[in-house]
Amino acid sequence: MLGSAYAFLATYPAGDPVSWTPLAFVIVSAVVILAGILISNPGRLGSLFAWLMGPALFALPIVRMTLSGQGWNEALAAGKVDVIAIDLCLMIAGLCGLWFAWSKSARRQVKPAGQQVGTLSEGPAE
Repeated sequence: MLGSAYAFLATYPAGDPVSWTPLAFVIVSAVVILAGILISNPGRLGSLFAWLMGPALFALPIVRMTLSGQGWNEALAAGKVDVIAIDLCLMIAGLCGLWFAWSKSARRQVKPAGQQVGTLSEGPAE
C-alpha cells in the first residue's frame, strides 16, 4: 500500500497516477512475496519489514508536501485539517514502527546475566 501511495504522489504532477498506482502495488507486492520466500525466518522477515515500513510511513507526508507544494500552512488556510491529521498519523505510525523494530532488535541482542552461549537447556554458567 505504501508503494502505491508513493507512486501516486510521484506520478500525480505528471497527470498519470491512474496507471502507475496499481502497477506499483503489484510490483511492491511481488517484492514482498519474494522476500517472504527468500527469508524463511519469520522473526527476521518481520524485523526487516518493520525497519522498512517505519521510515516509509514517516517520510510519506514529507514527500507529499514536497511534490504537491502544499504544506501545513496552505492546508490550514484552505480549511483542510484532515490533511494535517493524516500526515501526523502517518508520522506517528512511522515513529512507532521504528520504535518497535528497534526494541525488538534490542531484546534479541540482550542476554540474561549468567546465560551461556548455546542452548537454553544448558543452564546458567557457574
